[in-house]
Amino acid sequence: MTSLDAAFDPKRNSLNALRLVLAVLVIVSHAWIIGGYGYPPAIMGVDIGMFAVCGFFAISGYLIARSRLSATPAISATPAGRAAPPHLGRVSRPSQADLQTEPQPGSKDRPAVVSTRAQKARARLDQRKFPAGRAAPPHLGRVSRPSQADLETRPDLETRPDLEGRHALAAFLFRRFLRIYPAFLTVLIVTAVIFAPLSTLLAPTDTPAPSYPSAASYVFANLSLHITQWSIDGTLLTARIPTWNIPLWSLVFEALCYLALGVLASVVPRRFFTHVTVALFAALTLAALLTTDGRTAGFTDNLLALGAFFFAGVVLYLFRRRMPSSAPIALIAAGVVLLVLALGYFKPLAAFPLAYLLLYLGAVLPLHRIGARNDISYGLYIYGFPVQQLLLLATQGLWASDTGEPMPVALFATLSVLATIPFALASWFLIERPALSLKRFAPRPTRR
Repeated sequence: MTSLDAAFDPKRNSLNALRLVLAVLVIVSHAWIIGGYGYPPAIMGVDIGMFAVCGFFAISGYLIARSRLSATPAISATPAGRAAPPHLGRVSRPSQADLQTEPQPGSKDRPAVVSTRAQKARARLDQRKFPAGRAAPPHLGRVSRPSQADLETRPDLETRPDLEGRHALAAFLFRRFLRIYPAFLTVLIVTAVIFAPLSTLLAPTDTPAPSYPSAASYVFANLSLHITQWSIDGTLLTARIPTWNIPLWSLVFEALCYLALGVLASVVPRRFFTHVTVALFAALTLAALLTTDGRTAGFTDNLLALGAFFFAGVVLYLFRRRMPSSAPIALIAAGVVLLVLALGYFKPLAAFPLAYLLLYLGAVLPLHRIGARNDISYGLYIYGFPVQQLLLLATQGLWASDTGEPMPVALFATLSVLATIPFALASWFLIERPALSLKRFAPRPTRR
């Protein structure tokens, strides 16, 4: 049976398309509460917005685990026909043949030249002989990846994190910072400087201008990703939900998950990493089950539940070579998700089956071209709510005066998505993509 790793192509998959769908679901769910149409659509008690956020975390766990734990460029693949050593991340000692001669490239008849590296290796070997019974690889000073045969017999080799390459903790956190924070800071500033004043022009009952100290504090009070100021004085006075950007609540939990995975991969010994990660996922699931009823939304509740979804994706990454990828298993996973939804325990119990279902769909759906070059899902997520607030202010009076009835919710949801797309595109091309280009300046840790 095909494994999840074999079915999932990191460069040609549909996860970006799925994330785009999830971002649209968040906007659609908010159309109900912003427009005053009642509760948003729900799947057995869980609104589609929360369902989408949990899906984001599950996908993110898999992708971020791949980023943090993947092998580094310094680790070279084992050449064809050469058996890889059964260890990972160690520098192999040279064989006696290598120590005697190290031929330069060219004709076979060309005299061999003993390099300085070989001389140093010979000196080291004089002090400590190579362990008996283990054949040294014929290359010198290179780190080999395990062969496919080694991975089949010892899959733990693949699941060990690389702690010394370019994905060390500092570089990893720097890259995660570039992905989230510049666009987050920009939407705070745009809301305070552009959206808030514009809202006072669209709503005659509001004050002539927003409170500028409140607008400034909106930016500075929320710099930590933990949103403590939701509104700006003098704005959205007639809005049903007088807050500017509710979806930002989840970003602090995502950042905490990034930090937890990064630190975990740096401090846990390699041979214990998989076991510790599985134990952490189980502990988060159990704690979420014992402390919530699946619907509460406190900080601790969300941290436990969303952490479980994130680490469900991490666990799937660690076991991707042994996890089958098949339609029957995906159907079973979908059935489990529906079952826990019906029982009212979606958040504490649906993490692993939902993560598997999304990754399976990401592997088999032919949507790999969507979002492959330009990923606007994050922009849709962070700009949807404020754009919807402005859209409602701009249209509710016109629509009511023409028809005497409120705008149909389906029309408002559709207009909300369409109106947000330009802001998401601007965020990607002007902020997110340029920020991601700064990854080359990430710290480069030296190997121990």
